[in-house]
Amino acid sequence: MRRLLGPDAPFRRRLALVSAVAVAVAVVLACSIVFLVVRGQLRGQVDSSLEELAGRASAHMPLPPPDAGVEPVPFELPAPPPGGAPGVGQLLTPEGDVLRPPGDPVRLPVGSEARAVAAGAAEPFFSDVEVGGEHLRLLTTRTGDGGAIQVARSLEETDSSLQRLALVLGVVGLGGIGLGILLGWLISRTTAVNQMVAELERAVRAQRELVADASHELRTPLTSLRTNVEVLALPNGLSASDRRRLLSDVTDQLDELGVLVGNLADLARDEEPAPMGGDVNLDELVAECLARAGSGPSAPAWEAALEPCVVRGDPERLRSAVANLLDNAAKWSPPGAVVGVSARDGEVTVRDHGPGIAEADRERVFDRFYRAPEARGMRGSGLGLAIVRQVAEAHGGNARAEPAPGGGALLRLTLPVTTAAVS
Repeated sequence: MRRLLGPDAPFRRRLALVSAVAVAVAVVLACSIVFLVVRGQLRGQVDSSLEELAGRASAHMPLPPPDAGVEPVPFELPAPPPGGAPGVGQLLTPEGDVLRPPGDPVRLPVGSEARAVAAGAAEPFFSDVEVGGEHLRLLTTRTGDGGAIQVARSLEETDSSLQRLALVLGVVGLGGIGLGILLGWLISRTTAVNQMVAELERAVRAQRELVADASHELRTPLTSLRTNVEVLALPNGLSASDRRRLLSDVTDQLDELGVLVGNLADLARDEEPAPMGGDVNLDELVAECLARAGSGPSAPAWEAALEPCVVRGDPERLRSAVANLLDNAAKWSPPGAVVGVSARDGEVTVRDHGPGIAEADRERVFDRFYRAPEARGMRGSGLGLAIVRQVAEAHGGNARAEPAPGGGALLRLTLPVTTAAVS
């Protein structure tokens, strides 16, 4: 059972087994309730018939007072009503003597509790007894003039009916359990469950890959940073220029580490639902990102063509995606190059004049931590374009890379348009 339901068991198998167990429990409970209710009704009918028989017998054959000096009349049970089951009985005097109908071989058991009822010291009661190998239902109750009467009738018919009912309920229960297993198997193979299982497996796999890749990527800058800090801490008389160089390296490494951690935080939101933000002016957001990108000596010249358009989403996540597109273009552009940036109809394009992206790498550049062979000696962690694709898909769009006419790369971020603004 542990192998079937353990943590290593396939989810579909566990789902089928849990469904079968749930149905089995429900079927067993339902069958048990039905059996107990029917049993109570059948035995209740027997008890009612015994009470009626005892009442008629008490009225028909009253006992004489103990001090009357008169012998009790021979005891006979009244005839059962038409269709009623015959019964057997006997009288108990207050002194505990037993009077039976003449010629009746059935001797009902008389215990201390029955004699107490006859003496008026106990309440009437029902009991099940075995007499001559036959299962009887026995009522011991008081008579009107003292003493007690015991009447009994066979439970064989009732027991037989209950046995047949138990057999039928057992068959129904087994059928229900089998149906539960079948339904569990069918449920575990339906499209919706398969999709859910696939999504769960993908999420777990992606989480493990992210943790493994992040650990690997963090190890390198942390090791380098630690080494530089240890060198700075040594009392070895570093020259001022060497110290400045190491401090500059430490600052750069801290910056890269901060960017890496920020990117990892963005990627950790991969399983969040699609953003439900408000309307965002995409052209204004791109212009803001261009202003932040700056125009320093190492920055390319930005050539923008922005048209008013509105999309719906999370402005912070959209801003992160556009910033990563611009950062990627700046990293690959030679000094003094021009990078074309456009925004229209819900699409942002960034075109650089760098070496371009090989055809084999155009899909993989959006994977986490992927670096083309040409990029492995450059700064960055390989997370920027992964964030671009993640944000695009979270907003119902997509991201793709294309070769640019005349060389370079053209990256597109496409988003559903909410409102086309009129310029």
